[in-house]
Amino acid sequence: ICGKPFDPLAQTAPTCAYCRTHRYKFDRCRSAVIYEGVAREMIHALKYCGRRRLAEPMADFIWHSLHKSMNNEASNFFLHGDIDIIIPVPLHRRRLRERGFNQATLIANALATHLGAPVQESVLIRTRHTHPQFELPPANRRENVRKAFYVTQPDAIRNKVVLLVDDVMTIGATLDESARALRRAKPKAIYAVTFARALRM
Repeated sequence: ICGKPFDPLAQTAPTCAYCRTHRYKFDRCRSAVIYEGVAREMIHALKYCGRRRLAEPMADFIWHSLHKSMNNEASNFFLHGDIDIIIPVPLHRRRLRERGFNQATLIANALATHLGAPVQESVLIRTRHTHPQFELPPANRRENVRKAFYVTQPDAIRNKVVLLVDDVMTIGATLDESARALRRAKPKAIYAVTFARALRM
């Protein structure tokens, strides 16, 4: 459910201990790689060194990871789920000014070329500046992003299949709170994908 990477040849998707004790507001999530080594370096180079071109191979990794696990029911949701709209997890305008771009938007735009669905980054906004999640212990991350997102165009996602996109997932607090805001507009389904998943919470 949460996107923890697993063996593409596995017949069933495992559920991690955290997912067994928490119900997410999104329906499914898949992550392409584990957040370590080269994958971690790629994310840091994109976010903090401005290597925007890395968003394209990240999107390719996501797409290929879904195809490699086509025998898995969870991945079939993405490949044959008729995605209507792609929404990148937004940055607050303060951080967007500092960085100059939203890495999730870059990945979403690249992924859209595979999915053939439009990217709508103005539908979901972050209403307040929050501390970077990696600076906080897991117990504080949900509170950090609580009520931090708002849907500006509810009609754009009502009865639609929505795909949330972000660069990395740890416990899923940011994706979950984003999905919570989207749920109020009554979409048909909310799926999520990230390039990487951190196994250490």
